[in-house]
Amino acid sequence: MFHQRRIVMLANPRIGYLSPSWKVREALEAAGHAVFWFTPDRWPQLFSSELVDPSPLAALCGRWKADALVAADGIALDAAPCPAGTAYVTLAQTDDELERSMRKGSGTPERAWLLPGVDASRLEGERTVVSRLDGRIDATTRVPANTIAFGPGIVCAQDANEARVTALRGLEGAVGDVPIRCLGAGWPEEWSFNRTTSDALYACAAGGALLAFPDDGDARDAAAGDYFARAFEQLSGCTVIRADDCADPSELGGLVEGAFRSPSGPAVRPPADDPFAASVLRALDEACEGRGSEGTCGCSDPCRLVSLFGYVGKGNFGDEYLLSTVAERVAARVDGAVSVAVSEDPWHTLVHHGIYAISLGDKSALDGLLARCSAALAIGGLLFDQGVRWTMGKAELLSSVLHSDLPGIAAYASLASLNHAPVVYYGIGGGPLELEHSRRLVELMGNLGGTFLCRDAETARLVRAAGVPSRQVLQRADVALTGGARPCDDVDAWLRGEGVGDAEEFFVVSLRDYEGLPGDFPSRVARACDGVLGSQDGMHVVFCLLDEDDRAISERVISEMSHAARTHVFSYGERVDAMVDLLARACAGLSMRYHCSLLLFKSGTPCVGLGYLPKVCSLYEEAGMGAYLLPVDVGAEGLEGTLSSLVEGRSALRPVVERGVQSLMELAQAEEDDLIELVASSEPVARRRAAHEETYLYEMPFSDRELRDARAECRDVKAWLNNMEGWLADANARLADARDELDAARVRAGELEEELAEARRRVVELESSNSYKVGSLLMKVPGKIKHAIKR
Repeated sequence: MFHQRRIVMLANPRIGYLSPSWKVREALEAAGHAVFWFTPDRWPQLFSSELVDPSPLAALCGRWKADALVAADGIALDAAPCPAGTAYVTLAQTDDELERSMRKGSGTPERAWLLPGVDASRLEGERTVVSRLDGRIDATTRVPANTIAFGPGIVCAQDANEARVTALRGLEGAVGDVPIRCLGAGWPEEWSFNRTTSDALYACAAGGALLAFPDDGDARDAAAGDYFARAFEQLSGCTVIRADDCADPSELGGLVEGAFRSPSGPAVRPPADDPFAASVLRALDEACEGRGSEGTCGCSDPCRLVSLFGYVGKGNFGDEYLLSTVAERVAARVDGAVSVAVSEDPWHTLVHHGIYAISLGDKSALDGLLARCSAALAIGGLLFDQGVRWTMGKAELLSSVLHSDLPGIAAYASLASLNHAPVVYYGIGGGPLELEHSRRLVELMGNLGGTFLCRDAETARLVRAAGVPSRQVLQRADVALTGGARPCDDVDAWLRGEGVGDAEEFFVVSLRDYEGLPGDFPSRVARACDGVLGSQDGMHVVFCLLDEDDRAISERVISEMSHAARTHVFSYGERVDAMVDLLARACAGLSMRYHCSLLLFKSGTPCVGLGYLPKVCSLYEEAGMGAYLLPVDVGAEGLEGTLSSLVEGRSALRPVVERGVQSLMELAQAEEDDLIELVASSEPVARRRAAHEETYLYEMPFSDRELRDARAECRDVKAWLNNMEGWLADANARLADARDELDAARVRAGELEEELAEARRRVVELESSNSYKVGSLLMKVPGKIKHAIKR
């Protein structure tokens, strides 16, 4: 009987799609298991060189009950052990990878999955059980989409040394203008692969000859070279040339030229039974032995992926609560279902919710996700004009900058439709949809076949008015009504610390600093809260911050209140369950925030609402609490009177709230049933995968590559400018030193001129003295005598 496993993989695939780690992932997913894939390029926060701290993965492993954590390609954990109940496995293709993973890591792997050629003696004395993977990989699961991208070339998978570089230099021009492409380390830059996930695949598929140089004693060379050679033969059908003596370029040139003249034919297709995949599944079963025959998740069905797209990852309470609720409910009702978020901040979603996430801008990963999804959901209140106003409108569909506003939702739906993933706008909210571009984008979503399960009547009306056929639009309720509150120790501790005893009651206030609020709005709310606290002995008020941006306006209200001792502030600080629990304990509320009101109603708690948005007004009308919905500019007296009346009559109002919200909860349950039926009847991941996947040269849109290159060029220019600034600084320093020396020289010259003038003055004085004159006369007599003698 099949038992689904959940596997976390940490990898840095050296040759992209052809890497053993990537092939392991493909084998596991094709068998129906769930794989959470982490690489340094997409999750840089997780990796420090080749070391990974597993603590940010604790929430993920806990939510999905991960069976195994597989560290591949020389990656190791810098903290041990793995989360409880999760097996730690290392995957190595070469001796070097095994050595790096064992040497750098802090914990000892329980299992080692080794490819042929890897020396397991390194593990002697360790408590690590070795499983051997079959080396006969199926490289043909990926089909190059562009067969003329690379011309036939000479390929080498080994690392460089002096003799090999000399040999390949001798081949340049030997068989025409044939490119040379090298995978290993140390090769000249013009021969190296670009190291994207598709480069090795394209090089192999278009290869004319693969050179395998003699083993230089490096086991890493031999194992990796043999693995790559098998992939090369499958993809290109060309013969591998084993150069016995790389010191003779002319002989090697003849071998290569012969290979280009006589290609070996079409690519070899491996048998249907993939021995590599079978060995991976055996190794997984062995790693999970002793953890229960059904694995930690207890699922007997293949994995079904559900993508959840919304304004998540930004810490907004309502959206974060929806994400957590939908993921939990789908997993609870569909055996084997796993949710993956499309998030504004994947790291935030991973760490705080334990939900694997990708960004909308990561189009390659999004396409791969939607190709395997049983359903693609858009959740929350996303169909709003405000988001489209600062974009290019409908033209944003062609932009590489995507987000969770209307153009982003339409782009997501379009890609899902191309992947035949059913799209559901689940508990969607919208308004006012007054722009023509906004209505056309919603109409496009309808034309793509999406189902709109709207959270209120007004949204359903607006969607139909935009041109979506009525049969695709159903009035339902907010998805948050399907969630539940659980007792939270954090809330108990907080209430005790704030002095709110078990027998004491509190009401909650949830505000936001929205445009159009009256200037004296804080004082009006302060008066209303003081009025309740003054008339209700033992009553407390808790200002709930559903978004950290709400703190400023809440503190302004508190600063004008007189009952500070019974006034408190509670920030959910990413603790969604804690906020839900706190709201469930309140006896009444005053709220601007939509989800604060909704969760209070769900608990049967009456609340005064401030109708600053249509969605708030719709909620109060549908919940039967329209009499307690006030305009945001309500006067201080009216606000105080309504809030005091509600708090005093809270017990009598509870049945009213419960009756009013019951119909909404029935609609929300029907909405969930609709979704569960769709997901449960769809194909699981294993059956949605194509036998051969078309693979493209690039994973990044051209506009993004241009932007990346422009940024790189800008960085180079900045670096050059920084170097020039440094050079100029040095030159200026030298110039300053030279100027100092010149000034000193001028001072010295001035001193010398003064000394010279003084010397000249003294000479003149001496020449004018009687002594000098007498001496001069006396010196003339000997001179005349000497002159007479010479004559």
